[in-house]
Amino acid sequence: MTHKITRSPIKIATKDEVLEGNLLFVEGALVAVASHLSDSHNGEGGKWFVEAAFARLDPKPVRTFETLEQIILYIHEHYR
Repeated sequence: MTHKITRSPIKIATKDEVLEGNLLFVEGALVAVASHLSDSHNGEGGKWFVEAAFARLDPKPVRTFETLEQIILYIHEHYR
């Protein structure tokens, strides 16, 4: 089943910095918050991380993704 996934760019304030991020929605419902990691993240700079996952997007992936599009693909595959 293909879901309509939309995104909304945001800024995410952390203890040390402000990161670029995206709110990810399925059919208008918030399902994930993703952040674009900076170089201060131990060699993970430039990758994307799922900060929070909601609703039927479970379990939350505990890894980074090379691109935001890979997270969107993950949502397509795991959102039920």
